[in-house]
Amino acid sequence: MRNKGIIIGMAGIVVVAFALVSGCNAPKADKGAKKDSKPVAGAAAVKKEEPKKVISKDMGGLTVKIIDSKGKDLPVRVRAFKSSDARSSMYSASFGSNRMQELAPGSYDIEIDTVPQKMYKNINVQKGKETVESLGCATGALIVKAMDSQNKEGRYSVRVFYPGTNTVVAAGVCGRPMEIIGGMYDVEVGTMPKQVKKGAVIETGKDMLVNFAMSMGSLIVKTTDENGSQIKLSARISKAGNNEPLVSIATNRAVDLVGGSYIVEVLSKAGPVKKDANIAVGGTTTLDVMIATPAPAAPVATVVPVKAPAKAPSKTNGKK
Repeated sequence: MRNKGIIIGMAGIVVVAFALVSGCNAPKADKGAKKDSKPVAGAAAVKKEEPKKVISKDMGGLTVKIIDSKGKDLPVRVRAFKSSDARSSMYSASFGSNRMQELAPGSYDIEIDTVPQKMYKNINVQKGKETVESLGCATGALIVKAMDSQNKEGRYSVRVFYPGTNTVVAAGVCGRPMEIIGGMYDVEVGTMPKQVKKGAVIETGKDMLVNFAMSMGSLIVKTTDENGSQIKLSARISKAGNNEPLVSIATNRAVDLVGGSYIVEVLSKAGPVKKDANIAVGGTTTLDVMIATPAPAAPVATVVPVKAPAKAPSKTNGKK
């Protein structure tokens, strides 16, 4: 009996130990979770539905989809021309890309307002339906870089021209990408004087880097009086050779110029002072100009008018 009691006691200890171990390994309940909360069936599959497009009676819809080099919607003006016959078409509507435009059913030619303009023909619009014409990517990214006189990236203005013309396609700033329709262009950077690279080719869907080599130097026109004290004046800078005016500046301040020869004209009361300046790329050129104090003007004699004596009154006062 004694041995039997020992066996029963040991069995009880094993059961208690097993219960403690199981309790420690059991996952703990989330204290922040509400007991009554239940998962919503199919919640993960819920998506925001696009608003349904409504098309008027007896009309159709046309959406012209165009994206840029980064896959984003590209806003471009679109013109639609309804085909009258195999040789001619008539203007119907003007609208923006990536938005549906209602049109009467029929065959259309669409013109994309780019430089140069592009035409797409024989697009069929059906009654009561939306026609989606996907033109894909139409642009490439142009990035222009130009270094200043300190060999740092300059923030010069940039203009892009259709080749050989004054038609501006796009404008921006150095270092910032510009989305431009694929093609060949002339690129102008707003240094002094301006620099142009012709025939830059932009490929659709790709980045194009136009890098202007280091060509800048710095000029300081230092103006002083006879005592060596700085005086603030204005100066005009022109290109040597053809005297093409470039810019007017304040003296005693640095200005960046493309390396080369220039004519500097300092304006003062004593009269203009002209000097030649040669700008070295990557360096600073200081032009010292001493302005003489103008001689005082000679005094001008003042003539005081003399009044005529008054006439004596007549004794007869007009009587005989």
